Amino acid sequence: MNQAIDSIGISIETAANYHRSGRLVEAERIYRSVLARQPGHLDANYLLGLIELERGKPAVATGLIAQARQGMPHNPLYQYNLGRALEACGDLPQAETCYRKAVQLQADYADARLALGCLLQQQGRLQDAVREYRWLLKRTPDNPSVLNNLGNALSGLGRMSEAEQALRRSVALAPGYAQGFGNLGNLLMGLGQTDEADEAFRKALELAPGEPDFHYNYGNYLQLVCRYDEAVASYQRALELRPRMAGAANNLGNVLKLLGRIEEAEAVFRQAIAADPDYPDAYNNLGNVMVSNGEIELAIGWYRTALDKRPNFVDAYSNLVYALNYPIGLHEQDLFREHREWSLRFERPLLTPQAQAAPARPLTGRKLRLGYVSGDFRRHSVAFFFEPLLKAHDRDRVEVFCYSNVIQADDVTARIQAQADGWRSIAGLSDEAAAAQIRADRIDLLVDLSGHTDGNRLLVFARRPAPLQVSWLGYPNTTGLESMHFRLTDAICDPEGETDRFHAERLIRLPEGFLCYEGYEAAPEVREPPCLHGAPVTFGSFNNLTKVTRPVVDQWCRIMQAVPGSRIILKTNQLEDPRLRDKYRGWFADNGVSADRVELLARIPGLTEHLELYSRLDIALDCFPYNGTTTTCEALWMGVPVLTLDGGSHRARVSKSILHRLGLDHLAAADGPAMVRLAQQLAGDPQALRSLRLGMRERMRGGPLCDAPRFAASLEHAFEVLFRAVAGPAE
Repeated sequence: MNQAIDSIGISIETAANYHRSGRLVEAERIYRSVLARQPGHLDANYLLGLIELERGKPAVATGLIAQARQGMPHNPLYQYNLGRALEACGDLPQAETCYRKAVQLQADYADARLALGCLLQQQGRLQDAVREYRWLLKRTPDNPSVLNNLGNALSGLGRMSEAEQALRRSVALAPGYAQGFGNLGNLLMGLGQTDEADEAFRKALELAPGEPDFHYNYGNYLQLVCRYDEAVASYQRALELRPRMAGAANNLGNVLKLLGRIEEAEAVFRQAIAADPDYPDAYNNLGNVMVSNGEIELAIGWYRTALDKRPNFVDAYSNLVYALNYPIGLHEQDLFREHREWSLRFERPLLTPQAQAAPARPLTGRKLRLGYVSGDFRRHSVAFFFEPLLKAHDRDRVEVFCYSNVIQADDVTARIQAQADGWRSIAGLSDEAAAAQIRADRIDLLVDLSGHTDGNRLLVFARRPAPLQVSWLGYPNTTGLESMHFRLTDAICDPEGETDRFHAERLIRLPEGFLCYEGYEAAPEVREPPCLHGAPVTFGSFNNLTKVTRPVVDQWCRIMQAVPGSRIILKTNQLEDPRLRDKYRGWFADNGVSADRVELLARIPGLTEHLELYSRLDIALDCFPYNGTTTTCEALWMGVPVLTLDGGSHRARVSKSILHRLGLDHLAAADGPAMVRLAQQLAGDPQALRSLRLGMRERMRGGPLCDAPRFAASLEHAFEVLFRAVAGPAE
């Protein structure tokens, strides 16, 4: 008997040597021979299980290693590797149990501790993962792998300074550690340290040029810093190395969309879906393409598919409710219901009794502290309306903090930062960390400038970091949030009693209008209408194509048919795409407007050149039900009258509100036929059009629309009244 045992022992040792040298076939043959003689042999089962795990057969490995563990449950090695097999099978709870048993049996078992930390991190239990990594670092403080994992976990918790310290130490200890440089690049990118991020990504690629993840991450960086052509090449390289890399295809589509290559973008989003049919980001982005194309109904369908795949996909739901603002015929009650559903799904879980709102402090001998939150403190239409307010705020009355969710800053960002009393970049910060910063700044009244548009931080507001929270400017509808107390509007956009029931917020109607505009003083001079000099009457719209839906084009065509020989110019970035140009020409042709009467222009570089193009228009036509805002003001600044429809919601009355501030209420038509008659009237009286046009800029300069100090005083008064109702009067 002892001789047989010795023989098995020699066989196991021989097989283990084969195993260690990578000769798995020879090792397996011996292990199976041993098991044929002694089926319950612990080491043979265990080591054969390791071979099956190496071969990518975790289910088989689990059975073999579990059999070994059954015979020796107090062996930490068996517990650890059974955990590995279970994790590979996707049974994370049982894998965690095994890892914990392994470290319970052997407290200094570093591999088991590291595996446990990685598993916890994978599950999003970042604080628990950090605890395991810290334990390991007390014993091996110079372990670059553990430092790398710790840095990633801390980053996920929003503890960016600690994360950066850990990742920098990791690569300092291991200058050849490509993964460490890759993760450091990701962190620095999120912090806006773009030059250092570039250096880290390049180092990772130098060390591991065949790693598709590094090309993918570098593509993300290049996209962020607007080096779009290089980003395309980086994503394409990642896809060459890993053709079914859904994330790379998805992000490549995003860059192509930014470049105006819409057809290619749509194709690669579909490629991402083919690679991974359960990848919700690609469905969401395909929805974004459809929005750009003006195919709103298709976009809504793709957003809903994304949410079917990932019900807690907050950005997809924001995109959905945003897109629902565009279709004609959707009842406001249904649109409100979708906004409230967003709140129920994402905000309500945060409104626990333990999560108290920030307390209000009485305004006793101090200024009101305002906080503005936006992802659009950059060259964006929001800045046209926010900057004049920021400059006009009475600093004896208020202190202004800006919470910027902008990653790639520009000259507008720098201007806004210079004019703020306090500037905080919250790009890359978790919602919890951003809310903590706002609380620490003791903001009295926090203003959301984004609503459900791209770059919003509504879930910061859901954490109630300020005692009073207000929505304004960037979104023409309710946020749906219980935590948003008020929404600023005016009596034109939201007549008393008409739309209040469709808002989660209480509506505050500002007497001077809900916005102010600062015209570009270096703009070209206002010119006489082209039709006065023998040119055909030219209509136009420079609105985003998303607003130019089929019903809008149909209405414009009715106007053009009523003004014989008239032409129309459309200009927007999306018209770079030949398919879109063909589609819109087809829509006009369907209405009897020939292609020679329709001019479609893509992006024109330079603000002066863009504004100069308005000189070619006689009359600007507004979109519905989602009006223009910046485009309406720009047209008017260039002297071009804007015809709009009086709609039934805020988004359908913005232009009417702007026109009212200029005494031009008659340019807002009650319905489609009235808009046609109004266009005929204007087109038929070139002298009246000339008079209106040449006096328009002075009309704007002298009216409330461009009177920033007057608007700021009105807003500050409203803010103080609202805040005192919460905090009590100053003593």
